[in-house]
Amino acid sequence: MIGVESPPTWVLANPHARRGRDTYARAMKRMASCCDLRRAAMPDTPDQFRRLIRQGLDCGIGQFVVVGGDGTMSLAAQELVGHPAVLVPLPAGTGNTFAWSLKLPRRAGDWHNMVIKGCTRPIDVAVAEASGDRRIFLNTATVGVTSTLISLISERDKRRFGLAAWAVHLAQAVRRAPLVDSWLLCAQGGGERFRTRQLVVANGSGLAGPLAASRKRESAYDGELEVFSLGDDSASSMVRVAARVLIARHHGDPSAHYRRLRGFDLYTNPPLTIDLDGEPWRTTPARFSVEPRALTVLVP
Repeated sequence: MIGVESPPTWVLANPHARRGRDTYARAMKRMASCCDLRRAAMPDTPDQFRRLIRQGLDCGIGQFVVVGGDGTMSLAAQELVGHPAVLVPLPAGTGNTFAWSLKLPRRAGDWHNMVIKGCTRPIDVAVAEASGDRRIFLNTATVGVTSTLISLISERDKRRFGLAAWAVHLAQAVRRAPLVDSWLLCAQGGGERFRTRQLVVANGSGLAGPLAASRKRESAYDGELEVFSLGDDSASSMVRVAARVLIARHHGDPSAHYRRLRGFDLYTNPPLTIDLDGEPWRTTPARFSVEPRALTVLVP
C-alpha cells in the first residue's frame, strides 16, 4: 500500500497535453492525501521536463506522477529507465495508448484508488537508434501513412476532435503516403524485403488508443517487439490487414509480414520519418531493440 507510506513524490504535468492543465488541477486536489508530495510543476518545454526529473532523481525522489499523453510518458521514460524510481502515469493526452495498454483506470476516482492500493511492476521499453541519436519509446514506432498523418494533424485538431482527428485526415494521408521498399535485417539472423505503405513496430499490447497490437496480456514484459506491415503494395491487402488489426487477427496474414523480434535494422527506400509514440523523430535507416523490464511503473 502506498498512501502516506509512499516514497517522496513529485507531480510533473505537460501543460500542452490535450487535457494537461485540467487533469493536473483536479489531481492536485487529492494527491497530498495519498502521496508524500514534495513538489508539483508544469515545465513548459521537453528540456525543462527532463531536467526536472534528473533533479528529482538527484534529490532521492522515488515516485514521479506524470500528467500528459504518450509523448510525455516517453519523455519521462528517457530519464527513468534503469532507475528504481517509479513512473505513475496520469493520462491526459489524445490517444493515451500507454494507459490503455497497461489497463490503467480511466475515471479520476479509480485512478486515485490505484495510487493508494496499486503495485509496481517493471516493463519493457523499446529503443530506436538513428542518425547517431537514441530514443526510448513505450508504445509504437511507425513509418509510412502515420508519419504523413502526423504532419497533417494540428494541435488545434487534437483539442477539438480528440482521437477522431486521426480519422479526419486519414484518407488524405493514405493518398499522400509513398509506397515503400522496406528491408528488415534481424539481430537473430536472416531478414526480409517487401513493399508496403505502413510499417509498425509495437512494444507492449497498445497500438493506438484502445486499439491493440497483440492479444498477449504479457506483451509488455516478454522482451520482444512485434513488427508488421499494413499489407503489401495493393490497396486491397492494406484494407484487409487494417481490418484484421482492428480485431487483433493480423498475425496470420502473409501480407502483414508479422514477426516477433528482440532487435532488427530497418532500411526504407525512400528514407522516411519515424514516428515514435505519436511524435515525428529521425528518418530511416534505424535500429530497433528492446530493453527488458527496464522501467518501473505503478499499475492496478
